[in-house]
Amino acid sequence: MIIATLPQDGRIPGLAAVSSLSGSDRIVQGFSWKRSRKSRKRASYRKARAWLWRGEYFLPGTPIPVERCNAPVLLMHGLKDKLWKAKRSERLERRLKAAGKHVETFYMADEAHILSMLAVDRVIARLVAFLDKVFATLSP
Repeated sequence: MIIATLPQDGRIPGLAAVSSLSGSDRIVQGFSWKRSRKSRKRASYRKARAWLWRGEYFLPGTPIPVERCNAPVLLMHGLKDKLWKAKRSERLERRLKAAGKHVETFYMADEAHILSMLAVDRVIARLVAFLDKVFATLSP
């Protein structure tokens, strides 16, 4: 989602489609294996940054400006995902629809963050169908 919202230039081509599996509506932080000073038992995540663009880090917690995305979007998420709650994708869906963007969703009622093999097959089938439809509209 982040790449789909960056200004297009020589390094960022126009995207034909975007898909997101267990995605987020906000910039997420990275993680670090460095130990915090207060606790030697777990890693310190507070200062870790995951996303860098043109020498600047994106700040964790900042909403991803999905309204800038001009490509059709497919959002897929397991509703039993406890690591990255499905409400992240639901918020993306609402914001994209409010901005008049093309968005399709595939919410899986019995799936968590790690998908079952059956769900993986369904995700692949849904993604292929989505891409077939998108590229059919691009063909002359």
